[in-house]
Amino acid sequence: MNDRGVVVTDDTRGLVDGDELIDALGIDESERAWRKSFVRLTAADKERMRAPEPTFDDIADEIGDEFYDHLTSDPRATEVLGRSSKGVDQLKKTQSQYLRSLASGEYGRDYFAQRARIGKIHNMLDMGPKFYLGAYSIYYDGLMSAIG
Repeated sequence: MNDRGVVVTDDTRGLVDGDELIDALGIDESERAWRKSFVRLTAADKERMRAPEPTFDDIADEIGDEFYDHLTSDPRATEVLGRSSKGVDQLKKTQSQYLRSLASGEYGRDYFAQRARIGKIHNMLDMGPKFYLGAYSIYYDGLMSAIG
């Protein structure tokens, strides 16, 4: 079954289980360790991510707003977002929570399960990397301004 480009309701979103996804994808403790090693994420990096946590908290809402303002300024992205039962205000809050989570320094099973879940929902909406990676320039600009 092709589940890309479908309307994602609260019910269908509720069926997406991040733990089941990472188990099905073989993202066990060993795989998570390899991925962290591959991107050269060290214990020192995790500590450095915790240091600006108050700054991340201060700017998270603004960046969430700007992130979705950017997405909704594009007709193609807006069409995709329209397939979600979550409104833009809810999505902005979710994006702000995600930014705050990055500063926690905690990237274990729960983090991977949540990312897998969001990835699956993005796939269902057909919200591919061309949209959300393109919008990550908002993160870069906002973070560089805040901590630069």
